[in-house]
Amino acid sequence: MKVIIIPALFLVLASTATCDNLWKDCSTPDDKTRMEVTSIKITPDPPQKGQKVNIDVELNLKEEVTSGEVALKLNYGVIPIVDESLDFCDLITQINKQCPLQKGTISIKLDEDLPNYIPSGKYAGNATITDQNNKELLCLHLEMDLN
Repeated sequence: MKVIIIPALFLVLASTATCDNLWKDCSTPDDKTRMEVTSIKITPDPPQKGQKVNIDVELNLKEEVTSGEVALKLNYGVIPIVDESLDFCDLITQINKQCPLQKGTISIKLDEDLPNYIPSGKYAGNATITDQNNKELLCLHLEMDLN
């Protein structure tokens, strides 16, 4: 299952970057004050299956995070393909960050291959990050067609 988690997380990030109407912030008004996406840049845009994709993300974290969880839900059409919770601190070690994560600007650079085996079609899902107090830091909702 872990083999599909990283491409799915990558798909969530990549799809948020291709067009503003593909994603929206689904955080509650109170949660929007904890973390915000300040920029996302992806090359090539749009991403292509079977190619390396570069993603640059900048976040503004407004409080220290000592632990947390990343919940991913992704459907291919009506078929759930990912419903997974990942440890936030374990996940950020893959991008050379560690907990506690201090408040301020966080820059993330990802260089990933978008696998050919990801099927073309309609995807929809959420990525939600919660902190050590189970308070939501960020929620992103996506709907996209991958060709």
